Amino acid sequence: MRERILAAARTELTLVGPAALSMRAVAREVGVTVGALYRYFKNRDELLTELIVEAYESLGEAVDAGIAQVWEANGEARGTSGWVAAGLAARRWGTARPHEFLLLYGTPVIGYDAPQRTIGSASRVIVALVGIVVAAREAGFALPAGTYAVDTSDAALAEDFARIRAWLVEMGFAAAAPRVAVEDIFLTIRSWTELLGTISFEIAGHYRNSVESGRPYLEQVLRAQARALGLP
Repeated sequence: MRERILAAARTELTLVGPAALSMRAVAREVGVTVGALYRYFKNRDELLTELIVEAYESLGEAVDAGIAQVWEANGEARGTSGWVAAGLAARRWGTARPHEFLLLYGTPVIGYDAPQRTIGSASRVIVALVGIVVAAREAGFALPAGTYAVDTSDAALAEDFARIRAWLVEMGFAAAAPRVAVEDIFLTIRSWTELLGTISFEIAGHYRNSVESGRPYLEQVLRAQARALGLP
């Protein structure tokens, strides 16, 4: 029954979007009373949370599978090949499931406050990207000469980078964290944001009459990112 409810909720997402998702409409789609729905999800926010976690996990699995496929093919997944595969896998997932992608990265739902349980799933894509950068550094590939030097004289920004370095330890990169440069952190976050923004622009139609070659364009973006990061 939970799977039926979630399937119905995903259908409603395609029709009305997350902000207008209602328990009554989902119950009607499933063919049960609203009261029956509340036995499985206590309110709309709990249903939204389940959809969000499910979508983050599915996207993360797609990205991991893209990297693994390149690794199995040529053993170069920890360099540019893996980086490009990860980004293109995210695009394939997003263009195949646009309403779920926009649920994750589109306009926030007013009044909805994502609970702590979404954080781990939400981190899967950035963890995969960080893993590629860390592996490159451990293999001896450094940032290119002339890389922009990040100015951390602003106390708030320095605090952000310190928080991210602590997060690297939590995510299993404890050995590498002290050796990761501020520029690595900056460029990886910028690239992650650029990846999601590029996919979002394509899905939402913002590239119409300009960049309409979605996959080839994103591949060039990813290759430029990999070069900036000094990936092999």
